[in-house]
Amino acid sequence: NYANERLQALFTAHVFKLEMATYEAEGVPHGDVAFDDNAGVVSVIEGKPRGVLAILEESCLFPRSTDESFLAKLNTVLKKSPHFAPPQRRAGAPAEFTIKHTAADVRYAAAGFLAKNKDRCPATVVGVV
Repeated sequence: NYANERLQALFTAHVFKLEMATYEAEGVPHGDVAFDDNAGVVSVIEGKPRGVLAILEESCLFPRSTDESFLAKLNTVLKKSPHFAPPQRRAGAPAEFTIKHTAADVRYAAAGFLAKNKDRCPATVVGVV
């Protein structure tokens, strides 16, 4: 999903923003073209220091961080963003948060989120070093 958002941002920047700037610089008349700009979604994901990836990286650095503390921080930092929906708590369901991507809302389960994103060096590599 992140790769798709970045590709969409690149396409938007090139096709719409850069071309319109070129037209204006060359004095070529053009009408206003309405297009969806996904910069807000990209910022929610990769923004520093307040995007999901930055918060995930920070959380992975602290040994006592948990998926719950990661979710709490996401909610605290991103709750005002129109591209983020806070964690949903449904009885019997795992904790999750939602990113409102350009194409659709996507729910991400928090269970194991930190464990999956910690850089661990395999024992065979550590033995070589």
